Amino acid sequence: MTDIKTHLFFPVPVHIVNFGEDANAMNDELCIDIMNEKELTPTQTRSAINGWQSNGLMEEKYSSFEELRYLIDQVFKNVLPKFGFANIDIDKEFVCKEFWANVLDSAGAFHVPHIHGTGETLFAGVYYPANYPHGEEDGPDLRASSVPEPGDLVLFDPASTDKRSVIPGNVDRYPYYGSEICIRPRKGNLIIFPSYLSHMVAPLTRSGLTRMSISFSYMKRN
Repeated sequence: MTDIKTHLFFPVPVHIVNFGEDANAMNDELCIDIMNEKELTPTQTRSAINGWQSNGLMEEKYSSFEELRYLIDQVFKNVLPKFGFANIDIDKEFVCKEFWANVLDSAGAFHVPHIHGTGETLFAGVYYPANYPHGEEDGPDLRASSVPEPGDLVLFDPASTDKRSVIPGNVDRYPYYGSEICIRPRKGNLIIFPSYLSHMVAPLTRSGLTRMSISFSYMKRN
């Protein structure tokens, strides 16, 4: 048989990290600080519909956010060498900053498809200080699907339109042919992805549950 070699030449790197039980105290403080900030400030114009979003630079206002920033910074020191940043002073060249909080707590609330940052932003990311319960709690945290669960983080293939134009409808597209990737919010999970990756949060279908998240940018220093 002819030897066939498959090379993933253009994958989109997405990193998922869980800080585990060691982060429980920090997570509790983050949730308290987010809800306190929500009472103090009106929502900012970002991506949320029927939701609340804080000002940026929350890491300069709350020690819990600064603790989170430090932990994420350590993750990037391990991640960046995998992308060729092996012979530079990472602390000198890049900075993790512009943390802001997001709260969705009403039926129909969601985040529209968007990207983060500017031309100086290398990676974007989101952290979950608490679970958002929905569907089967023992279900998968990560799946390829065009039908997300309420509150899922949905990542879009940048080449989805092109890929879908050349395949029949009954082909299982994942992971090569443009399927969305749905990620369930889990307490302690950190999701890191390139700043160009379009994403959204699927609409909530009920009130009375609170979905909290923290977004940030990893960028070149000015």
